[in-house]
Amino acid sequence: RDLKDNMIYGDIWTFTTRGNDPPNNPSKEVPTNESTNMPICVNLSWTCEDPDGDDVTFDVYFGDNPEFNMEQVAWNQTENWFWVYDLDFVKYYYWYIVAWEDYGLNTTGDMWQFTTEGNVPPNPAEDPFPPDGDLAVPEEGVILSWNGSDDNLCDTLRFDLYFDDVDPPLTQQLWEDEKDWWEIPYPLTKYKTYYWQVDTYDREGEFQEGDVWEFTCGDNNPPT
Repeated sequence: RDLKDNMIYGDIWTFTTRGNDPPNNPSKEVPTNESTNMPICVNLSWTCEDPDGDDVTFDVYFGDNPEFNMEQVAWNQTENWFWVYDLDFVKYYYWYIVAWEDYGLNTTGDMWQFTTEGNVPPNPAEDPFPPDGDLAVPEEGVILSWNGSDDNLCDTLRFDLYFDDVDPPLTQQLWEDEKDWWEIPYPLTKYKTYYWQVDTYDREGEFQEGDVWEFTCGDNNPPT
């Protein structure tokens, strides 16, 4: 139509929308299929795209028996990774992914498996605070702290703490406690030396005895 209202009819044109295909098969799994000596917490990851460029979401299935015990642990998530925790040592685990696209088509991926590592004892406690041999620790409000570690990633640790004025310390203050610190609940004696020791347990009960550390209260200097 022009400015003087003259009009001409155009041709009718047509188009057809594309067909729809399901997502590609999930691939490039991590850990790779049949991996061994995996930690007891694992970040599962994979790659999957849709041939039509549609958005893809994922269901994650995980279990220790591929025929009877595969549990859905994630629904309709957009991330192509998923953490699993608290696994058992020296055990087979199985997992697979179901990929969905926007229009309801899905693809079930292959079943993958991995084996977890064996348990090792924890490392001795380290990094004491106050530092071992400190000669100027206050008499009140003292908090003992330390670092525990284990070569098994994600293993949980518990601690026994002994604190006394004799070497080795005999009085137990903590029993398999998850805390890595303890506040001394009473005032200490100036210019007196104290001894403490931290023993470490992992979740399987493996035990590691710690070193004996010491400190002295006050900041004692000889007279001028």
